[in-house]
Amino acid sequence: MKFLFLFWIIIRGTFDAAVWATAVWCILCYFSNVLWLQCLGIFVAIHFIASMPLVGYIHSHTKRECLLYMRVESALIGLSILHGLILGLPVTVAAIVLLSVLQIWTNLETHWLHTLLFVACVVYNCSRTRGRRRLAVLANTRSDPRPPGRRRMARVIDV
Repeated sequence: MKFLFLFWIIIRGTFDAAVWATAVWCILCYFSNVLWLQCLGIFVAIHFIASMPLVGYIHSHTKRECLLYMRVESALIGLSILHGLILGLPVTVAAIVLLSVLQIWTNLETHWLHTLLFVACVVYNCSRTRGRRRLAVLANTRSDPRPPGRRRMARVIDV
């Protein structure tokens, strides 16, 4: 179970790093000769460091909670990918039209693929942020078995 959860963290972190690297590379490729692999290496390191607290999740949660976490997060990633592709297309068309008009003043050639990749990655990252908040709320509500109206009784110890 621990190996499966750690493997999931690695796969998810690498995929998120690839999405961030693609978004940054789509902007930087217009202004410099940065390779995508250089961006990927930087973001893999950032995501590796950012994912370190999840290793402690294994020790403080049960096997069932870890599996639930992986199941819910994989569904949120799938929905984020769909959001990125579906919502990215109309925004990309509008961005390409705007960039084509601005091409006169900026002298930058508009690449439809770079624009689509950038917009889809930005929409994916925004959707993942919303999904992480929902996952945190779900985890907090599942860990508190009391009804929402009842407060925890505080014990007062007189010395």
